[in-house]
Amino acid sequence: MPTPDSTDDLDVEVVRSARARRVAVRVDRVTGRVRVTLPERAAAAEADRALYRHRRWIAARLAEAAEIRAQVEARGDRLSVWGEELRLVEEPGRQRVHRRGDDLLVPPGGGPALERWLRAQARARLTPLTEQAAAALGRPLARVSIGDAKTRWGSCTAKGTITFSWRLVLAPPWVAEAIVWHEACHLVHLNHSTRFWTLLRRHEPRTDAARAWLRGSGATLVLPALAPTT
Repeated sequence: MPTPDSTDDLDVEVVRSARARRVAVRVDRVTGRVRVTLPERAAAAEADRALYRHRRWIAARLAEAAEIRAQVEARGDRLSVWGEELRLVEEPGRQRVHRRGDDLLVPPGGGPALERWLRAQARARLTPLTEQAAAALGRPLARVSIGDAKTRWGSCTAKGTITFSWRLVLAPPWVAEAIVWHEACHLVHLNHSTRFWTLLRRHEPRTDAARAWLRGSGATLVLPALAPTT
């Protein structure tokens, strides 16, 4: 790993964006890959200057990413789904995921089939909870959608559509339930005003603890790296 005073050996991706107004540096909290976004007309050398300027911050983020990878790898073939510890069992020739007791039978490598199964689990768990929260608040709910966001756990539109990341099904249920209430309260206040937080904490007193949990452990809500298919 690069030292705080070095940018050598970094895994860097440099991209240009027509919407970028300044140079931005991001570090993937799981892979440790560094992404530098440049405005379209910025000189290529700006990427190197940004990497050097932020070298200490990058080193700290890389250390965090290494810790997150260690936590994910320590799970091995285990996956927590809505608070239940399941063992992933790869079966040659299998196309769909099937649960058998505490075993989750998956295609070799896991692949899209495992994500599809988890998306279905997220929809089955989060939809009724959201409907109940909306009813308790006396507000109409257009629909519940399941997305693939890695850090934005939920969102609510002005038309009443609430979207959750399927990864919430990998979190402790109480954390996911707190996010459900967070988004449901946006049906009343589509902002983060004082009135919003007062309403949310009245209905979900665990909201601050859930937010803290996701800040600390949200990046670990990823699928294990099973052996790839050959």
